[in-house]
Amino acid sequence: MSSSDSSSLFACEKPGKNEVFISYSRQDKSFVERLCQAFQKHDREVWVDWEDIPVYADWRQEIHTGILEADAFLLVISPASVASVECRKEIELAIQHQKRLLPIVHRDIDRALHQQIPPEVGAINWFFFRETDDFAQSFQALLKAIDTDLQHVQTHTWLLIRTNEWQVHNQDESFLLRGKALETIEQWIVLAVGKNPQPTQAQREFVSASRLQETARQKREARRQRLVLMGITIAFAVTSILAWIAESRRRQAVLREIEAVAASSDTRFASEQTFPALLQALRAGVTLKQLTWSTPDQDLRSKVMTALSQALFWVTERNRLEGHRGWLNRVSFAPDGQILVSAGLDGIRLWRRDGSLIRTLAAQSSRVMGIEFSPNGQFFASGGFDAKITLWNREGQLIRTWNAPDAVRDVTFSPDGKVVAAATHDGIVSIWRLDGTLVTQLKGHQAQVNRVQFSPDGQLIATASADNTVKLWHHRGKLLTTLKQHQDQVMGLSFSPDGQRLASGSLDKTIRIWRRDGSLMTTIAGLSDGVQVVRFSPDGQFLASAGDDYPVHLWRPNGTLVATLPGHRNIVKDLRFGSDGQILASASNDSSIRFWQVKNPMLTVIPNYFKRPNETSSFNDIPNSVSFSPDNQLLAVGNMDGTVKLWRPDGTLAKTLDRHRERVNSVIFSPDGQHLASVSDDETVILWHRNGKLMRSIKTENPLLDVSFSPDGTMIAIAASGGKSYLFRSDGTAIKTLKKHTKDVWSVRFSPDSKWIVSASDDGTIKLGSLDGTIDKTLKDPDGTGFPLTKVQFSPDGQIIAAASNDGTVKIWRSDGMWIRKFSSESGSISALKFHPNGQMLAAADDQGTIFLWSLEGLLLTKLNGHRKGVWSLDFSSDGKTLASASDDATIILWSVDHLNLNQLLTLGCDWVKNYLETNPNIADGDRRLCKSISP
Repeated sequence: MSSSDSSSLFACEKPGKNEVFISYSRQDKSFVERLCQAFQKHDREVWVDWEDIPVYADWRQEIHTGILEADAFLLVISPASVASVECRKEIELAIQHQKRLLPIVHRDIDRALHQQIPPEVGAINWFFFRETDDFAQSFQALLKAIDTDLQHVQTHTWLLIRTNEWQVHNQDESFLLRGKALETIEQWIVLAVGKNPQPTQAQREFVSASRLQETARQKREARRQRLVLMGITIAFAVTSILAWIAESRRRQAVLREIEAVAASSDTRFASEQTFPALLQALRAGVTLKQLTWSTPDQDLRSKVMTALSQALFWVTERNRLEGHRGWLNRVSFAPDGQILVSAGLDGIRLWRRDGSLIRTLAAQSSRVMGIEFSPNGQFFASGGFDAKITLWNREGQLIRTWNAPDAVRDVTFSPDGKVVAAATHDGIVSIWRLDGTLVTQLKGHQAQVNRVQFSPDGQLIATASADNTVKLWHHRGKLLTTLKQHQDQVMGLSFSPDGQRLASGSLDKTIRIWRRDGSLMTTIAGLSDGVQVVRFSPDGQFLASAGDDYPVHLWRPNGTLVATLPGHRNIVKDLRFGSDGQILASASNDSSIRFWQVKNPMLTVIPNYFKRPNETSSFNDIPNSVSFSPDNQLLAVGNMDGTVKLWRPDGTLAKTLDRHRERVNSVIFSPDGQHLASVSDDETVILWHRNGKLMRSIKTENPLLDVSFSPDGTMIAIAASGGKSYLFRSDGTAIKTLKKHTKDVWSVRFSPDSKWIVSASDDGTIKLGSLDGTIDKTLKDPDGTGFPLTKVQFSPDGQIIAAASNDGTVKIWRSDGMWIRKFSSESGSISALKFHPNGQMLAAADDQGTIFLWSLEGLLLTKLNGHRKGVWSLDFSSDGKTLASASDDATIILWSVDHLNLNQLLTLGCDWVKNYLETNPNIADGDRRLCKSISP
């Protein structure tokens, strides 16, 4: 506010403690009135200047006081406010006092005015409240920023006021802090490291003076009560104790902060913000690793490990390119994948692949709608609302410009790079040589053309229009066919790399995949919102889509959803794969470009079990049992639909075995990996060759619930309903029927030496018996709970028996039957159980979808989160590097578990965010140094 622009200060409702001080030009008064009314509706107090300043008012002091006492300083950016001398003085006061700065753009400023913005303002996020922006959405983002770490900000303001009072009164000691207030502020300063706003130098001097006065007061009191020598001794002792207490409190505060940051990571993970969750987990993990004075308890270490592992397993966002102001429309990689160019409402930017900005181009139009690199990577073309086509070289230098018939919506090069096509608002597609000579025009659409694409062989041109159609043209201009199935504007087009398929995305919430001749192959319907863009991967194995619902979706070309990538906060306008197909770039109206890792190396989800958005899984889609082959080349899965499917570790289906008539409850490979056995509710056990050929089907009298090969490969044990277990030779010959339990037997296993058999039952007992029948023991929980036991396992060395219980615990006995301990999940029933091949770790899962990894001493190492429903089966690969889980949510997940220690997780995490921390302009200095201590 300048004295010529504005006036006497008062809050929107009444004077007093204010949350926000608004600095603005009088030319923006109507906007500020609207902003003030919005604050009033949210019960927020604001200090703002409306009327002429009274002649008696010391308006500079009033402004100084208003800035001092407000928690946040809100600057309304417009050409008038940037040019205002008084507004600049207000900003300088706010910066001097380290106030939280919240710049909001009401009217755009030009480059010259932008250079007048203080760097402290230019370096932080701006909020956009222009006439073209959504006021309500921007205001909610503003409120969120105001409320971020509010207690820290309010303490900063309170201390600033106290410091100012002390300075105004010539540093009178009566204004200094004492006692608990001083201790609280000292702790606040310790915990303020890395936070915003930081304590000012004046605040630190005020606290230091307060501590000096308090220490002096304590010493004077001690001297009055004791002899000089005793007083000195006691004072020293008190000082030492206080120092110890202060250090102890500081250390406890650090541990609490680590726990809080890990919890914050969990919260972000739960809301599908995996990239921010990883950053928070790294902050907690790095701090934990750097502790030199404490060995944190296992609970804290487990929380940090869980936060790190879950974020690393599920993170897909690799980098975030920020710098554009306003909506983004297009992004394009150079063919070598080393640089990319982006176009938006504020012009064009050229980037390196690591996310660093090469240059900002002085585009002829700020509203650039289309941009693309040439096939040889030496040029790129752009077009926008100024109805011009511009050709640039790879370094971003202007080559030439020519006129288009109307505003340009999209541009693309022919595969040979000799011509460029542009789609325009008048419904025409024009094709030019690179010297600007017009070759031909494609006329036929009844509304604007949104996209244009050449087929990979250059023979076809596809166009997508607001007239709800896709048209296929011969490259010389002849219309071949019109595809009319869409019910709204067609926004996205993409040819497959082989040119045999064409994908189109529409605002009618569908994606359609067409053959080259125009016949329809696949329709992906039921999406939550309109589709803005579709893009095939370089190998044609994936189709990426995005649009008005913000997330990016990855599909198989047959319409199966592979992954959903949440993160953007506004409409996604464009997608581009890197040349290797591993990185996918997305451009959004949230002003950011995000890089996504198509395949997370730590996780494989069997893609055929995924459903489309908003589609629930049917009962028959659910996998019940998983088993690795000993050579780890196949994963056998028993399913609710009665099939056994053999999957490769990369998630591709090798074979389907279809002989059971009801659900398959258990499947297992033989020790030599050449055979497998499956059991079902249809009361049969089937023995199969590894190649899928049926060996033998054996009928029993009960539904069969579990199956196990003896380690020597000579026998098969089967758990059944009705309290029975069956023993067969591996060729299917019956040995005996065991009736040891009073209720259903859910699990049965052989000991590693093949001499013992153990079973778990609904009757709450474990039966341990020798195969020769000479020994028979019953194992129970000494607490006598009697809950049903669902799984049982021998440790690899045969010394331990573990059982999963419906009471949420894993119960542990020695193999001689002596009770050891139990582990508690503190959640749902334990539904799956498996020892790691090295025998040092036990994996368990519950009916809520959480997987727990425990040491045999009962220490929770970490949790694996990601399943949305109960997990019914677990199996480790023979090398112990991979854990497979089958869940009621109709997914099978292969987890890489050979990196689950703090150092390795931190190394992996820091490698993942390396480019983001090094290149993103909005990173705080503390975060930029986050991974400096982590060795690659």
